[in-house]
Amino acid sequence: MSIAVAHTGVVPAMTTTVTTARWWRPLGSTWRTVSAVCRAGAQPVIIDVRVDDRDDHSGARIRATVHDRLRRLGIEQLPVVHLHDPAFHPFDLLTESGGAVDTLVELRSGGEIGAIGVAGADPVRLSRYVDLGVLDAVRVHGRWTLVDRSAGPLIDRAAAAGLTVVNTGVFGGGLLGSVGAGAAQLSRSRRPELAAAARAMGLVCRWWGTDLATAALLFSVRDHRVDSTVTGLTTSAALSWTREALESDLVEPFWDELETLVPATQHHTHHHPDRR
Repeated sequence: MSIAVAHTGVVPAMTTTVTTARWWRPLGSTWRTVSAVCRAGAQPVIIDVRVDDRDDHSGARIRATVHDRLRRLGIEQLPVVHLHDPAFHPFDLLTESGGAVDTLVELRSGGEIGAIGVAGADPVRLSRYVDLGVLDAVRVHGRWTLVDRSAGPLIDRAAAAGLTVVNTGVFGGGLLGSVGAGAAQLSRSRRPELAAAARAMGLVCRWWGTDLATAALLFSVRDHRVDSTVTGLTTSAALSWTREALESDLVEPFWDELETLVPATQHHTHHHPDRR
């Protein structure tokens, strides 16, 4: 995110800012940007921090990371903190007494964190953390898209438990286009059936007068179980495209036709994408 984008008066539904441990070392401007927006106070900003040191997910490391983020941003509470990519560490280690999950719960109780969640791209492993009953949110990456429905059961479970569901990676790593892309630049996929479905869906989109990237974004936005859809915004042009895409009115027969093209391997759950 850049200052130019941050100061364009984005509506609250589009003001999520992600700050992750891997970004601040090479790109210190990320922290300066987010901090400047917080201080300006011109519009609501939802700060969603991921704690994601793959070498150390200990309770002590989590606590130090949270305190570092508070200091860098100049605020007293991080509204949302996600434990990122827990699949890289043993479940028993992260959930032991005094471990990462315990520490997040304690920081939330102390007011330094508003809400806690778990984030990643492995729906099965994320489900184990949802089942703990202590989380407020779950953030899934690249597993609830037009062609990849593997997070369906996880989203069902999280929504039923009252957790906030955040969906990211809705463009499938470029397979379904990207922010600002009128037409998808199909990336090579290790799963040929997903690439084939994306190509077929792209043809359907053109017939209906839209594009695959717009459909990919709206697929997530229109799902009543998904509370927040996260995309990357780095330019004002990308922001303008996103706003325009969100205004697209795609009729139900269009979505019905896309559903017929979902790979058979992805029919894990029934999808009921009621608009809010």
